Amino acid sequence: ASVDIVTDFVGDTEPTGVGTGVTQIGPYPSGTTVIITLVHDNDPGCDAVLPAESYICPPPNDDCVNAIPVACNSVTAGTTTGATGSVEEDNGCGTSDGAPGVWYTVDGYSGLMQARLCGSSYDTKIRVFDGACGGLNCIDGNDDSCGLQSEVSWTGVGGTTYFIQVFGFSGATGNFQLEVLCGDQNPPCPDNTAELELNT
Repeated sequence: ASVDIVTDFVGDTEPTGVGTGVTQIGPYPSGTTVIITLVHDNDPGCDAVLPAESYICPPPNDDCVNAIPVACNSVTAGTTTGATGSVEEDNGCGTSDGAPGVWYTVDGYSGLMQARLCGSSYDTKIRVFDGACGGLNCIDGNDDSCGLQSEVSWTGVGGTTYFIQVFGFSGATGNFQLEVLCGDQNPPCPDNTAELELNT
């Protein structure tokens, strides 16, 4: 006997006349929920509706070696939804471990550097490292600096690559805005003095 495989996803190719063995269906967009029905060719009493399946693909920068470069004085939108974690994440750098996260790099600036998540939609954590994947050195980490969001400041060194880990408190995941700032963002005001000449 054989079965046909039917899904509720519009536009996919559904296998027919499938016998024993492994049959691949899909691919489906990340986060799509698909209901699969096995339709028996000869006996409708043998039809079976399988539990709904949904799979969220990990972000492309799910681990340190795939960190995405960002520039000084930039804002980058990202998500930790679907992140699976990596060995570098369980290290306690500056803040306790939390939900799996994602990774970025920024080239060092000789002076004040900041990485901020203050425009994010969930309870974030952040860590900054130098070194190399598999041998990272902790610079600092933070949990709640701007409400439930996070930020870290450090003195950068030109020519150094810094790794930024974005993750969440406890099991929190979601969308974030990573702002990387280099240099003093509040320079002193210029001298605006004026001279007055009084004649009596």
